[in-house]
Amino acid sequence: MVVLTIAEMLVWPAIPAVASQLAPQGREGFYQGVVNSTATAGRMVGPVLGGFVVDAAGMKRLLALLLVFLLISVFTTSIYDRKLSGERKAKKKAVGMM
Repeated sequence: MVVLTIAEMLVWPAIPAVASQLAPQGREGFYQGVVNSTATAGRMVGPVLGGFVVDAAGMKRLLALLLVFLLISVFTTSIYDRKLSGERKAKKKAVGMM
């Protein structure tokens, strides 16, 4: 819990800022609210579901399930990042041509 708390203190302030940058103009607050609500729901539901998995299948299954979720998030983030990189390159090219 100490490691988790320190990690949240270091990373979490940046998350609403990123949501604000990615949100459409005029909708920043809405998107920040959605991000914060989702995080709160995850902190509420995660331990309960984790406890159910441990009781039903054991700790090894829970760790395997968490690894699957980690890989899914890395995969989806890499796809999103690839799209953003392509858009940035296109903008740089367009600006360079003018």
